Amino acid sequence: MNLSRYRVGDYFEGRSIEEYSWKNIVVSLAIITQIAFGILKFRKNPIWIGPDALLFQYSGFVIYRGGVPYRDVWDVKPPLIHEISAVIAHSVNGNPFALAVVSTVLTSGFFVLTVYLIYKLVVEWTGNDLAAATAALVPFVLPEFYYFASRGLRPKLLVIVLGISSLYLYQKERFVFSGILAAASAGLWQFGAFFSVAILGHAFYKLRYRAFVVNILSMIVTTLVVVLPFLLSGTWQQMIEQVVIAPLSTSENGAIFNRILRGGYMLKLSAPLVAIGGVSALLSNWSEYSPWWVAPGMVWYSVQIFIFDLDGTPDLFLGLVFVAFGIGILSHHLNEKWQKYFFLGVVATVVLMFIFYLFIGFLPLYQGLEATQLYQNYWARTLPESCHIRLSGLEQQYMAQEPNSCRPK
Repeated sequence: MNLSRYRVGDYFEGRSIEEYSWKNIVVSLAIITQIAFGILKFRKNPIWIGPDALLFQYSGFVIYRGGVPYRDVWDVKPPLIHEISAVIAHSVNGNPFALAVVSTVLTSGFFVLTVYLIYKLVVEWTGNDLAAATAALVPFVLPEFYYFASRGLRPKLLVIVLGISSLYLYQKERFVFSGILAAASAGLWQFGAFFSVAILGHAFYKLRYRAFVVNILSMIVTTLVVVLPFLLSGTWQQMIEQVVIAPLSTSENGAIFNRILRGGYMLKLSAPLVAIGGVSALLSNWSEYSPWWVAPGMVWYSVQIFIFDLDGTPDLFLGLVFVAFGIGILSHHLNEKWQKYFFLGVVATVVLMFIFYLFIGFLPLYQGLEATQLYQNYWARTLPESCHIRLSGLEQQYMAQEPNSCRPK
């Protein structure tokens, strides 16, 4: 049997093979999970929003009311996520419930695009539908990944889609768009800078001067557009202090071994599969089917996770996408029999993790969140009295160093 044309219809006797395709199955699964968990969230507690998403959505409301992030709302994330939230807030006239719904739909859409991109890229590299479907199922081995969107607006899923798309467009020699999307990724999350570094580094190493110049000009223009509101409002110093200086001057506790244990605890039953995919991604440069950027991406996000940033499960998401690519490449190198076993092993992991989370509970609602000033201000549509309204761990560390960090610079 030709594995490059292997179809899910082969499993369903009496059905036309053409009725099914692995792409339709994995993308449909992504859509179904997003609809199901969106409904579950709004039925369980329609006014609950995850604490980080609450900050970003509130920041958009503050901009809608004439405020400015970093001056009125303290945060370490780069400005683009606040600006996206502001666009949503303006589109719904500042209505907090509508802002929450649109944010959830947007983030859900980016999860579906993540699954689609994994499938599309692996099938382009290998021509193997089953390997691509195996890779596209990897985000489902971590339930937080697929119910993450129901918590509200968060930047990491946007970074995945924009960043991976930038590398894809770079390979297709669409340099203007690859530069724009790579810069946008860094504008959403500091570790999204990988995509800009990878593109410029590769163009320089390969002496692709046109690619280097066009990409870097696109990145500069995009960056200027994103930071221009803060230059005009005179808040660029606060932005640099919070986005650059604060993360560098504070640190998350934990040695590498402790971070490995923490990551294993977050992954639970999926940890062995993720380890296999991670090793495969790290060694992917030895495969003729892998693009040059999979191994560097796995290295970059391994450093992020094990040295710099692992304070929650979402910090695993970018690394998990590169694990998915490693899984897809490894699957393609297996023979037909073991490809099927490998696929069934990934499916079993997805099912077991789903069952496990049925017992511990999906969509944990943080106790006491309703009592916070941030929560009350968001739903009461009031502006903050102090920029320190979220009081995250890193924020409190920096406040201890700089007690007057809310003062205008």
